[in-house]
Amino acid sequence: MNRDTQMVELIREMAAEYQQKLDALISATNSMDSNSFWKTIRAHGERTLDRFREVQSRFVYLLDRMENSDSLVKAFRNLSRCFDEMQALFLVMSDRYFQDVLNKKNKRREGGQ
Repeated sequence: MNRDTQMVELIREMAAEYQQKLDALISATNSMDSNSFWKTIRAHGERTLDRFREVQSRFVYLLDRMENSDSLVKAFRNLSRCFDEMQALFLVMSDRYFQDVLNKKNKRREGGQ
């Protein structure tokens, strides 16, 4: 199998893994109440970030031992920055949405809407 074919296959496998994880998460959270859902999503996000940082550290360690790894380091930094932006967006979105849900519930209890 040539390198291009290997890369395409790797991307295909990663896309399938993503879809499996997404389906499992949807299935696991489908019947949860709002409070449990948001706590679960937040905790899952934190565990994912911890795992990413662990792998990131190992990757930097390996890159440091390679010769002529400047272009790989640059690509890795860009990949890490993208992940950090996605993680920040996820956290802000989930926190804000959870606050909005709680505010709506509180207003209803108080007779607001």
